[in-house]
Amino acid sequence: MRIAVLILAFRYPRGLRALARYFSGPDHRVFVHVDAKVGIEPFIAAAGDGVSFVADRVTVFWRGWTMVEATMKLILAARAEGPFDQFVLLSDDALPLLDVGGFRAALAAAPHYLDVGSNRARAERYDKFFMYDSDATQTRYVPSRAVSDDAMARMARMIALRLRGKKPVERHFQGSQWWGLPAASIETLVARWHDDPWLRESFEFSDAPDESYFQEILGPTHARGSRKLMAVDWKAPTPPRLYVQAAELAALTPTTELFVRKIDFDDAELDVWLERIGASVQG
Repeated sequence: MRIAVLILAFRYPRGLRALARYFSGPDHRVFVHVDAKVGIEPFIAAAGDGVSFVADRVTVFWRGWTMVEATMKLILAARAEGPFDQFVLLSDDALPLLDVGGFRAALAAAPHYLDVGSNRARAERYDKFFMYDSDATQTRYVPSRAVSDDAMARMARMIALRLRGKKPVERHFQGSQWWGLPAASIETLVARWHDDPWLRESFEFSDAPDESYFQEILGPTHARGSRKLMAVDWKAPTPPRLYVQAAELAALTPTTELFVRKIDFDDAELDVWLERIGASVQG
C-alpha cells in the first residue's frame, strides 16, 4: 500500500521533521504546502530529503477557502507523482498515536477516515455569504487591513454569485478537516473540483469550507461510516488543549483516531514519545 502524506504547514518545522521521519519508509511519500505568510526555508531544512514541497503556495486564512485551495494543491501534486493507494491529510502540529506498523494496519482495515455529519448550522455557514480570505476581511488580528487586488477579485466573484445564488444542496455535511482516503475517493474529489465550478464558488464564500466542501462531495456515500482521523481535546478549560509532555500522549486511548493535535512544538518535551513511535526530531 503506497501512501501519499499531505501536510499543511505553518508554524512548526520541528513538527514537520517528526512527521517526515515517521513516514520515511519506501511506501510513503510526503508532500508539504507551507502557508505563503511564512518563509519556506526552515521547513525545507527540517524535512530533509525525499519530501516534496508545493512551489505555488497559497496565503491561507483561518476559516477561509484558501485552506481548501492549499489542500487541493497537495492532492494534485501527489497525483502527479503517483499512483498512490491512500492519501492522508495532516498538519504540522500533529503526531501519530501508533507506530508505523499500527498506522498502516489500521488504514488497511478501514481505508476511509472521513468525519461526516449533517451540518445543523447550514443556514449560517453555507446559505449566507462570507469572504475571510484576505487581510482586510479575516477574523484574526493583523497589523494592516489594506485591501489587496486578490481580495477585490474575490469580492467581485462573490457579488456575481450573490446575484446568481448558491448551488442548492439537498443535505449539507460537515466534519473534521483532517482525513485519510483511498485513491477512488480522491478521484471523486478531483473530478468535482474540475467539473462543478458552481459548487466550488458556493463553498468559497461559505464559513469554514475546509470542514464541509470535501464532506459535501463524499458525504452521501461516507456518512454512515464516519470516522475521525485526528484527536483534538476541545473540552479542556482553555480549548483546544496543547500537548507538551510525552506522558500526556501516552495517556490517550485511541478509539478510531490515528493522530493527535495540537502539539506545541515550541515548548514540547516529546523526545521519549517520538522515539517510541519511530520518529525523531533530534539534530
